[in-house]
Amino acid sequence: MKKISLPVSSPIAITKSADIRSAIRLVLSDPAPPRVVMVAFVGSGAEQYIPSPKGIDLICWDKEGCTSPDAIRKLRKRMVNVFFAENLHMKVYWAQGRGLVLGSANLSKNGLGDGALFEAATLLPAGLLSIADLRKSVDPKPVTAKMLESLDRRTRKYRSRNHGKTVFSENGSQPSKQSFADWYHSKDQVSWRLFAYWEYLSGLTKEAQQRLDSEGYESCEDYWMGIKEHAVPYEWLLAVDMNKKSNGIHWSCPDFAVDVKPSDKNFYDKREPVFAVQCSKTTVYGEVPFDEREKPFRAALRSLLKENKMKTYEEGLAFAPKGRMSKKNLRRLYELYRDHGQRK
Repeated sequence: MKKISLPVSSPIAITKSADIRSAIRLVLSDPAPPRVVMVAFVGSGAEQYIPSPKGIDLICWDKEGCTSPDAIRKLRKRMVNVFFAENLHMKVYWAQGRGLVLGSANLSKNGLGDGALFEAATLLPAGLLSIADLRKSVDPKPVTAKMLESLDRRTRKYRSRNHGKTVFSENGSQPSKQSFADWYHSKDQVSWRLFAYWEYLSGLTKEAQQRLDSEGYESCEDYWMGIKEHAVPYEWLLAVDMNKKSNGIHWSCPDFAVDVKPSDKNFYDKREPVFAVQCSKTTVYGEVPFDEREKPFRAALRSLLKENKMKTYEEGLAFAPKGRMSKKNLRRLYELYRDHGQRK
């Protein structure tokens, strides 16, 4: 693409992803005028392609498997105003008085990264498009915590169901992990439940095996028994093995759950009436809330559970009813985390 100056006075055709990326950065680089990005999907690496992100209005379609909830969180952390609009498929990058990039590239590595898909765009004068009318036509809704949680759950389901298949995805990256401190201070915290368990199981219930077969899986990654809140499909569960020779702490994510029948003498326990199954490896489901392998976090959680003298499943439920830790205990966990992190 030839060197250009803004504002744009006449249309310029662009046929390379690198040039499209340069044009978008040029149009959006000045934070002073109003700026709006309207794209179908937002994928991994999106934050790399928006200069001076604070104050930009980003409108996208929250379609699972295409828009990454983790990418949305990273943009919101950089003060991008994010909105969801169903069935949105246009790709528009606009700045008042500077220019407009209208083309095919989504906000992702697939669309704008090196070695990306074949894309095309046109750089146009900003005044050729009424951005207000366009926004009104798609009826965007400001992103809320519940909307992000919904996208989280749908995305985990999509990833599990499509694992190993050839599907189009805008995510395209390996899951990453943030620290517990990052999670604790995030305005877009990914929800999770705590499951402290004591017993090991050998095999699946008849109903769980039948369900696994019907889902098309030959085997599963993990399974456990608990209350129904320990088996909410596609919700993160921090599993803590309380046995002396334990497997430690690890993330789980159930695909489905079945009730354990009282007639099943091998498995039935009225304290833990639900049998949960995780079909795929944990990495398939995406980015976990935080890195449970951090030594300060593991030490802090052990200290907190010891403080509460947890020795039975019932005591575990009393500590985290329905798997949810109280704000008081979360704060105490963070205090212990900081304390252990400062020790040598």
